[in-house]
Amino acid sequence: MLKSIKLFFVGVFSLLLNTLFSFAQTQVNLHYIKGFAQGTSYNIQYYASSPFISKSNIDSILSEIDNSLSLYVPNSLINIFNDRNVISYDKHLKNVFVTSKNIYRKSEGIFNPSVAPLVKIWGFGPSQPNGRDIQDKQYPKPPINEQLKEALNFINFRSVKLQGTYLKKPTNKQQVDFNGIAQGYTVDVVYNYFKSLGVNSLMIELGGEIRVAGPKPNGDSFIVVIEGPPQYSGKQMVVKMVNGAITSSGIYQNGRYEDGKWISHIINAKLGIPVQSKIISATVYANEAILADALDQIFYTYSVDKAIRMAQRKFKIGLFLFYKDEDGNIQTISNRRFQKILIN
Repeated sequence: MLKSIKLFFVGVFSLLLNTLFSFAQTQVNLHYIKGFAQGTSYNIQYYASSPFISKSNIDSILSEIDNSLSLYVPNSLINIFNDRNVISYDKHLKNVFVTSKNIYRKSEGIFNPSVAPLVKIWGFGPSQPNGRDIQDKQYPKPPINEQLKEALNFINFRSVKLQGTYLKKPTNKQQVDFNGIAQGYTVDVVYNYFKSLGVNSLMIELGGEIRVAGPKPNGDSFIVVIEGPPQYSGKQMVVKMVNGAITSSGIYQNGRYEDGKWISHIINAKLGIPVQSKIISATVYANEAILADALDQIFYTYSVDKAIRMAQRKFKIGLFLFYKDEDGNIQTISNRRFQKILIN
């Protein structure tokens, strides 16, 4: 009899919990936050009972990161560091530096934040290394060999080090540029902020860098549509995501023609020149946006086959490529990790 009473109360308690859970589920709504930051737009959608996270909360986080990592903010920590040999770092500069070091080693120097002097002489990024001019409308002529040799002398991320509470480099002629990873890092910081407040279903997009947590309350995945390169007649790639991050880069983006030749904004740090590649666009799927962002530009230095192999085996990420075949036709290829989320 006692056992029956216990089972009865357990059953009633379970029923009550299920009822409360169902009620809570019906109260979850989709909320949006939109704005502008880091020279682009951001869009956030999250599920919660009320819109308890404000745009000002997000903008405060974004401003804090810009004051640390942005080359376009005159007195940011990264600009101060580039003007000096040593600086006391904050958490953002440290986090990005540590991750950059790991990827620098793993990519054998292809991902290289010390590429800033080369970025400057090829006419990309801020018009001055300290970012005091936001945009230089007059592009410089392609550098001559002597300029390249001089700039290459300072492309050495290995010599940039953390020592105690300081970040140090041998000379102020050495410049560091975390633009290739900072936006992905920003997405992760905002993502972690939402998660710390108990939000478990959300999608964050900043300048095309996306990270999701799911599934949605109804059990569905988030659907992400990624535009293909212009040469591919508006082809769209559709993926379904429950967790993880996805970012894309294109060799056709943010470049320019010089004497009829395309100058890409993606610089080969080892050779000192813009990359020339059969790969047109790379989309990376990884656990974190900082990793996806850092890796989506390194594959242009590889052949198509090697890029797919490296993504699958060495970096353990998903990779989707648009590339030109031997006849100049645009083709697509992806590895097994990416095929798991690919719809079409």
